[in-house]
Amino acid sequence: MKRQSVKPDPGHAKSEALQYIPVRNEIASWQLKENNIVLIEYPLPLKPLFKSILQRFNKRPVVNPTKKLQLDTMGSQVWQLIDGKRDTKTIIKTFASYHSVSLHEAEQSVTAFFRELGKRGLISLEKPL
Repeated sequence: MKRQSVKPDPGHAKSEALQYIPVRNEIASWQLKENNIVLIEYPLPLKPLFKSILQRFNKRPVVNPTKKLQLDTMGSQVWQLIDGKRDTKTIIKTFASYHSVSLHEAEQSVTAFFRELGKRGLISLEKPL
């Protein structure tokens, strides 16, 4: 018997993904600088082997180094919209109205930004209740 391949409906998957709520990771601290620019500081993960080598040569406990990320104006605006309540679709609509761009352009920009923040472990996307 031959299996039938079923492709997911991209429109359905996309609309479902836009309902997810971005949430800031608590390991990251951030501050609002002049001109409403956001500066995020977050710890860099150390591999266990590297951490054990550092511990051998340090008398004090090894603290993970931190990295700073300064967002541009648009990224800062989106970061401030992430409140754990707004879903992705709402953030995209707000971004589009702030910058007078189409929803498609706003969606491309915001989702790419979320992917980058996610890769760094700065946000997660949670399914709405």
